[in-house]
Amino acid sequence: MLATKLTQEQMIGIAAQLLKTLRNNSPQKLLAERLGVHVNQISRWETAERPMRWTDFVKFADVTKAPLPQALELVTYQPNLLPEDSQKLILILLTGTKANVVAKRLGLNRFVIARWTQGKTQPTLPDFFWVLYNFRRSLFVKFVKTLAPQLTLPELKILEDRETIEAELAKSFPGFSLVLRYLELKKYQNLPAHSTLKLAQWIGAPAAEIEKILSLCEKLNLIQMIDGLYAIRAQNTDTRGNFEVSKQQKAFLNRAAMTKVEMLTSPPQKDLFGHLFFSISDSQLEKVRAEYFRFFENVRSIIAEKIEIKENEEGGNDRVIALGVSIFETDSLFPTLQFSPPPNE
Repeated sequence: MLATKLTQEQMIGIAAQLLKTLRNNSPQKLLAERLGVHVNQISRWETAERPMRWTDFVKFADVTKAPLPQALELVTYQPNLLPEDSQKLILILLTGTKANVVAKRLGLNRFVIARWTQGKTQPTLPDFFWVLYNFRRSLFVKFVKTLAPQLTLPELKILEDRETIEAELAKSFPGFSLVLRYLELKKYQNLPAHSTLKLAQWIGAPAAEIEKILSLCEKLNLIQMIDGLYAIRAQNTDTRGNFEVSKQQKAFLNRAAMTKVEMLTSPPQKDLFGHLFFSISDSQLEKVRAEYFRFFENVRSIIAEKIEIKENEEGGNDRVIALGVSIFETDSLFPTLQFSPPPNE
């Protein structure tokens, strides 16, 4: 069974190993001179005796020629960010999530987080890793590997193995995330005991397929059996940055949405579908992208609030929904597709 969560202590170790890897056997004294610090400071950072401040890491990355801007764009989806602006980076990662929810998820004092978001203090490198891991988990390894492709650590291997299994899970069973969400519903949590048959009936899938999904989710440590019912051990999978998972789930949800459209016999009341084309400038596109990700994080914040207060409510949730927005350029797209429907024969 794969470990489900790394710890803050492990983040400290990963950060120290990253620094050592980026130095790449260059003399500590030479690096200290270029950074304007005492040589003992380099040693303290690399042995995790003293966590490196974020602004020091920005200088460190620049001196060691680590591609920090590219790595940050990968996890924030925003180009041209100033790496030294830790306040903006933290705000982007936490967009829309309330301080008490963030504090509980990170296990930190909410006043510490408030000082980061207000720009009064800056996080250390392990702090940044901890935030990134908790709020962009699917991109954490990619961020570290973008900075240092040669870095190999057991903790990173665990996450890479998990990504591999998730990709295989999405390829074989693109509806696996849907099954997890059904485990959170009141009608499941009110059952006297787990019933794969009931899940299959609600979802409309073969019971054998549901059973295989549950088995693989157990292997990933996404779920565990408690008092005769499955309980979720992890939040919903964030497919951004994982092309294979994104592709499989997008295709699955598109088919599901089309089925819903075809089944409508009257104007939809709760099911909303729509696609629009716009012509916009490059600067407008960047604003749209930023607004989309702000919207995405706000929705996640609403869901996170529900997760945090669920223990004070009766039972689980009431329904499962699919929510998605697609933004992509259409240049040279349609020659590869069938632009118009085939003529009737």
